[in-house]
Amino acid sequence: MTVEATNRWGLLFQAFWGAREEDSVTVARRLIDTLAALDGFRDAIGGRWVDASGHDVERTTQAAEDLVARSVPSSIDGRIFAEQGFSVVLVLVPAGESSFESRSTIRLTIAAGSAVTPRRNFHNTVFVDGTSLFPEQETFPLWPAAFAGLVGAWQPEHAALLSKEQRRVNDQLVPHVDEPWIGAITYLSDRAGSFPVPSVPARVDILPDGAMLSLEPDSPDDAVAGSSVLAVLEAASSDDWKARIPLDSGEADR
Repeated sequence: MTVEATNRWGLLFQAFWGAREEDSVTVARRLIDTLAALDGFRDAIGGRWVDASGHDVERTTQAAEDLVARSVPSSIDGRIFAEQGFSVVLVLVPAGESSFESRSTIRLTIAAGSAVTPRRNFHNTVFVDGTSLFPEQETFPLWPAAFAGLVGAWQPEHAALLSKEQRRVNDQLVPHVDEPWIGAITYLSDRAGSFPVPSVPARVDILPDGAMLSLEPDSPDDAVAGSSVLAVLEAASSDDWKARIPLDSGEADR
């Protein structure tokens, strides 16, 4: 695959789960699995992951544990908020480019291990934000495998892969922070509920701990359009869809 700089948006992966306290070793193990899930994007540009300081990230158990352990949220005056877990930001940099000069191709943002019950926003989240070097239509084929790997790594209550247009549709039609968004690919844990009956071509795969809804477009352009997502959400509204992201996720098995 040839990746060229464009002004197009990249797809966004987002995952949420409620209060679930985890230690740095557990979060580090999930981080290693996350980087493995995103190998397709790294290989596409011969890239490397760097941390917020521009240092290369080694994919070893010890390096991941050290990175997570020093990533406890703190306030501007240095107070530590251990109950909020850990916060890690990594950027994928193309081969041969400086981490300070390169435009990021993928930004990975992780907040995990928080025991705080959310009110307005979830404290346990994963975002994989693809910028213009990974345009929506061209990289959609890389996402099904990456999506499954990310869900396996974090065991969220909800995850969705969203284009710019799909984000706009959800933002208009989904009013509550704990109500799942629908994307080109969507995951719901059993604890979050089940999907409405799709009114558009789609596939629902039943997993050991939940289900995956994959819209089945005729082309990559259709995959990132908002029309199928709009149809699913309208059907969900007419069926009085009850799915909600639990505010307390407890302990996930590994």
